[in-house]
Amino acid sequence: MNHSYIIAFWSPSPISSADLCMEFFSHYLKKFGDIQCLDCKNNQDRRTWHLMRQADLIVIAVHQNHREICDLFLRGGIRFPNCVWMVVDYIPEPGFDLARISCEFRIPDSRLLFIPYQPLGEKLLQNKNRRKNISITGTSSYGHSNPDYRRALTRSARMMLKALGF
Repeated sequence: MNHSYIIAFWSPSPISSADLCMEFFSHYLKKFGDIQCLDCKNNQDRRTWHLMRQADLIVIAVHQNHREICDLFLRGGIRFPNCVWMVVDYIPEPGFDLARISCEFRIPDSRLLFIPYQPLGEKLLQNKNRRKNISITGTSSYGHSNPDYRRALTRSARMMLKALGF
């Protein structure tokens, strides 16, 4: 019996679907069944909250910014039964790394994902390659130019699958 899953990506601040790697996650997760990825952007209207409550998994994307994360937790309005946290443009730094975020905000390691920072030139190259590959092969080349970047995205996708119960 096939089961459909919905993953809703949401952020408290504007983050583009390219920065969230929506194309990569949609393509990667499709191999595991009927998994739909919704980009809820940073909408905070009633309809968006309703969609997020119905989703099987919520991916809450934040920048690596202590104030932004604190504000989000202080508001306390984010209460979903199944969510993971994704740090976008993550740069390992001693003062505010994943371990500190996990400890300070009590997010289990298994629920803390990240997308590594990519310099602007690298992102532009990927976008150019992606457009070429889409027209030729129908697949994305997201992350081909940097194996560590691709590895981090794959790790995040696998953690999403684990949160869904795969």
